[in-house]
Amino acid sequence: MEIMQSMVIGSGDAQPGKIAAEASNLIPRIIGVNALTEQEIRKVLAIVRAAYEPGPFLAKEEVKPGMILLLQQVAAMAASAGLKDEIAGTIDFVRVQ
Repeated sequence: MEIMQSMVIGSGDAQPGKIAAEASNLIPRIIGVNALTEQEIRKVLAIVRAAYEPGPFLAKEEVKPGMILLLQQVAAMAASAGLKDEIAGTIDFVRVQ
């Protein structure tokens, strides 16, 4: 959990692989609909994209519906149109993986 929190609010970058997949599995439970800054939202999007990139480590399939719902809720709260577009792109990306 500390790794996930560090990736969202710290300076760590999301990298494809096991850590990103595990972090993505925890995002809905840790974040919920808590308010996030634009920078934190972009870090979450990077983690989610890395977790759903094809490869040996993927986020759990059963987490996908909750992840999409969470991203939709975050999009509804996002202020900038650019961020809303990034979130929509991430939702589409997760759906097809």
